[in-house]
Amino acid sequence: EINHPYVSYAYRNAAQISLRFLEYEKTINYLENALLRDTSLLYGSSIYYLLASTSNLLKDYNKSLKYYEAGVALNEKKHNQEQLLVANHPVFL
Repeated sequence: EINHPYVSYAYRNAAQISLRFLEYEKTINYLENALLRDTSLLYGSSIYYLLASTSNLLKDYNKSLKYYEAGVALNEKKHNQEQLLVANHPVFL
């Protein structure tokens, strides 16, 4: 099995297609695989968002909330990392 952001992206796209066909369990499976394959978490926020939305459609509200919170935490972490990169840029020193 290959772990790479592009593989994760492919799984995320497959999940979006299965979601359009209302195949929620299949969608969750694709998205969980997407998270496992995305070692850089490049697509992590959008994957967590889709997991939260799909879990909500399945009326699994506890899981939905868990995924939503994980996505928010990841988004804040990414934002903080980006702020550190900008703050350490020579233009700002």
